[in-house]
Amino acid sequence: MPPKKKASTGHPTRATRSSARLALQGASGSVESKTTECDQSASGSTSPQECGNPGTEYAEDQSHREEKAPVQKAFRMRRGTLQQLPEMPIEIQDMIFHDLGPQDLLNLSRTCKRVRSHFLSRENERLWKAAIENAPEGLPAQPPWLSAPAFVHLLYSQFCHNCGTSNIRKVQFGTFIRLCSTCIQERTVWFKEPFASVDDLERQTWPCTSLSLAELEKMMPVLEQTENARSPKKNRLLKESVALLIEAFRESVKKKERYQYFKEACETIRRDYAARLPYAKALNRWLHEQEYDRKSELDVARQKRFDLIISRLRANGWDKELEYLGEYGVNEMFKLPIVRQSSKLTDGAWNKVLAVLDPFLVSIREERLNAQIKAALKSRMKVLREAIASHCTGVPRTVAMDCRPQEIDLAFVPECRAILDLPTTEIVTAADFASVMPQVITQWEAEQRAVLTEYLRPHLGDIADDVDPLALAIAMFSHKGRSEDIALCALRHPTVFLHYCQCSQFRERRTTKAELDQADLFTRMVMTLYWRDIQHAPFGGDDAMWMQVQIPFRLAERLAPRSKAGVPVARMREIVVALGLDPTRATIDDLRACEGALWCATCEEARPDSAIFACSWNAAYVHATMCHPEGQSGWRLADEGDMAKVRAYRESLKDSRRSLDHGPSWSCTLCPTFIGSDYTMPMHLAKEHNIQDHKQAICDKVIYPFPRGDGLGRMSLGDTVLLREDINTTGP
Repeated sequence: MPPKKKASTGHPTRATRSSARLALQGASGSVESKTTECDQSASGSTSPQECGNPGTEYAEDQSHREEKAPVQKAFRMRRGTLQQLPEMPIEIQDMIFHDLGPQDLLNLSRTCKRVRSHFLSRENERLWKAAIENAPEGLPAQPPWLSAPAFVHLLYSQFCHNCGTSNIRKVQFGTFIRLCSTCIQERTVWFKEPFASVDDLERQTWPCTSLSLAELEKMMPVLEQTENARSPKKNRLLKESVALLIEAFRESVKKKERYQYFKEACETIRRDYAARLPYAKALNRWLHEQEYDRKSELDVARQKRFDLIISRLRANGWDKELEYLGEYGVNEMFKLPIVRQSSKLTDGAWNKVLAVLDPFLVSIREERLNAQIKAALKSRMKVLREAIASHCTGVPRTVAMDCRPQEIDLAFVPECRAILDLPTTEIVTAADFASVMPQVITQWEAEQRAVLTEYLRPHLGDIADDVDPLALAIAMFSHKGRSEDIALCALRHPTVFLHYCQCSQFRERRTTKAELDQADLFTRMVMTLYWRDIQHAPFGGDDAMWMQVQIPFRLAERLAPRSKAGVPVARMREIVVALGLDPTRATIDDLRACEGALWCATCEEARPDSAIFACSWNAAYVHATMCHPEGQSGWRLADEGDMAKVRAYRESLKDSRRSLDHGPSWSCTLCPTFIGSDYTMPMHLAKEHNIQDHKQAICDKVIYPFPRGDGLGRMSLGDTVLLREDINTTGP
């Protein structure tokens, strides 16, 4: 059915115009020739002047038309020619519309009001039936209750049948009409309100139980159907269908057997709707096929347009950026609205596309160049790490060699930065860094020693000039905790260079995007060199967003406050004195060589019935930090009887202490840089050094636990020995 509201229907397609023009050209020519012959025979003259046209101009014009006749583009149909269609003989109309399809005929009927009224008259319905016969195979069968023009209009006219809104591609199943979202709500009611127009008296006999949604689906089409039966905007019924149902109910009220009458009426409605369903399914299937074909054509047109855009971009010098984007990036660019279009890529359209893609590709070019710089910088930082290891390590390897600076610590040193910041076209090798390594590493170590010495010297007491302050056993310090308190782990030099925890962050710092953007390119690259992809996300967000960056080792900024610097020193001094060593002379090596054991007298006095443990110096420091953080511990040296128990217990654990399980990573003294786990180290010893027994390698000190970066030794079996169990005070 035609739309009630007048809508902009547009012009016929080019194919329709061309076929109509050619047909009208032939028809108009035959009509004009017949008319001219009749006029000439009546007047007895064939002079062009008598026909009302200048002879010379007419002849020239005719010769010109004859010369241009083979070229279709030269033909220009006069304005208003289509209005002559209704006046033409039926034979000529049949000749014109013989090969037109239903969509062409529909477009032709929209050219003007006069042509429209001509085609929609009942006398010319044969033209529509002929057009339907010319349609390609697969056209659904015409429903018997629809006329041929209405059926063609339903198939090809994508307008709302209620308000005339355009681009309504969906035909509501079972209704044979197109409705926009607004008109669906206007022309339908919720399925739970079919009796809204029934008055109160009649509602008492309304058979609500027999009209559930499942029953209504068999009697009439349900629009916006969904399983959510509570939403009033879903599961809608046409008001016309509901009106038929209510009318049948009202008629049944007047009958004596009203329930039987209403049941028969419902059965009639159900039977009529069932008869319409085959046509609805065929129409729905055809519409889906048409929509699939339309989308396929649009996809092909979009892809051709996008291929042309890509070729033009490559011609404009963006080929490297397109290769950098890769398949995924190019597909993402294809999703841009200005790119994902099916229209022809004219010069004007290309300029619009270029206006959008130019800034995007400029940013991609900058990202590509930065990626090249970052890749070169990563390679050079690896070379710098190898140069540092080559200068600082050797065979046999020691713990001090593991505590060397990392590449980030020297990256900003002028001598190293000059090499790292060379153009990406130049190749950098370890030999380029070898000449500057001795001076750079010596200077870096001297700076770190000066910071620690100045920090600890006031708390170490009177020590001789020939004693290295940082080598003393009591030279312990701590870093800032999250609450500015002394952290549990104690630090020493030089193992502090390997220390890492979430509280210390000696080589990490929080910064903002705005602050990072103010730095130069080299600084930004080095600070974010080892970021994962997910860590780049803050750059797309707020400038004030915090992010974690990598920086050179900064000891001075992360040390505990000077007011608390003496706490670790005093705690370790008590342990050293209790072991009988001189705190002003004893080094960390002397402490490790001491086999003495201590037990806490303070805990024994506070809890006399508790168990007593003998602790190594390592375990004693941990105990003092955890159990007596604010007070002094009264350490007592274990006597010979207790030491006998300690030695016996440690001897029983001799084989267990040779296991690789008590260390997360191990260093090999026969290799300059190899670090292995408890799984890889045995394989390394067997393959590289032909050592099959890793336990004997531990005993021979061929491998040692990789220093974890604090001042304590690794807590292992035998660090605590039970001397006395709990005394049971609740005995019989």
